[in-house]
Amino acid sequence: LELGKYGITVNAYAPGPILTPMLQYTDELHAQRTHGKAGDFTETVGGLKVFRSRVDIAISSSFVKGRPLG
Repeated sequence: LELGKYGITVNAYAPGPILTPMLQYTDELHAQRTHGKAGDFTETVGGLKVFRSRVDIAISSSFVKGRPLG
């Protein structure tokens, strides 16, 4: 759907998994239940190996908005 001709534009940012306290808890719980080590879950979830911090996401998304932080 092309809406640019109507002056409508969209910037999208999909960072993937974000390292939050909830994800850290999930990782620790997974390690306990599988007798693995902390970090195993967050290294493999969804096949993505890079987890960004909330600060990384804020900086990147502010750049997309045209107002860079930091």
